[in-house]
Amino acid sequence: MQLYRKPFVKGGTLAEIEAKDKDIESIERIRRIIGILRLDSREVELHLPNYIEVAKISDTAQGSFRVKLTNPLINLAEQGIEDVYINFIFSGVELFGKCKFIEQERAFVALQFPVSLKSRTKRKFPRVKIRPSFPVELKYKEYPEVKVGSVSSGGLPVK
Repeated sequence: MQLYRKPFVKGGTLAEIEAKDKDIESIERIRRIIGILRLDSREVELHLPNYIEVAKISDTAQGSFRVKLTNPLINLAEQGIEDVYINFIFSGVELFGKCKFIEQERAFVALQFPVSLKSRTKRKFPRVKIRPSFPVELKYKEYPEVKVGSVSSGGLPVK
């Protein structure tokens, strides 16, 4: 019977080293990924203090990129934001990172490229999109003493 020793890996255990390999730290590779997202008109999620904004990348520069917000009334400069967390799907893998907020001009926000992108194969939270109008099916119980004119939507369960 032979006993096998765990291989000694400088810098941590083998699992820690493999986990570090999944992070994308090459700035050129990060720029290339952001450029592909822009060319494909894919959406990225911007995690802001009170909500998540879905935006599209409008253009890229040497050290930064700009995203177009869906609502031009959002003003990040007034909120005192320094960092914005971004999240997107690329090649079936969820990538996320932290970008420095540079400036905002109307509906366009300039962000620095993230220093690194971490990956996750399964989304942490399911993405829910709410459109301005969406179909709703209402079901209610019939009460003989209540007339139709007096039923309010507050007491009805929405499915």
